[in-house]
Amino acid sequence: MVVTPELEETLTAMLHDHAFGHDLCVVGDKGGGKSAVVQAFADRLGYVTETLSLYKDMTARDLLQRRGTDPVDGSTIWLDSPLVSA
Repeated sequence: MVVTPELEETLTAMLHDHAFGHDLCVVGDKGGGKSAVVQAFADRLGYVTETLSLYKDMTARDLLQRRGTDPVDGSTIWLDSPLVSA
């Protein structure tokens, strides 16, 4: 990733907000570099990231759980999503 002055300014603002305990939410158009910005932010702090893809029709349950299959009897089970694991 090439760190441009604009990216450096964004990262500095994010780090500042994070240092003061503010939550961050990165929103933008598809392909706009959101994941790359978050990865650069995490790299500077030594954090490990996991990318979650969100979509328009996503429900609250989708954010918290995902459907799985019990390996023993094949029944449907609900597993924690990566968001809950984080």
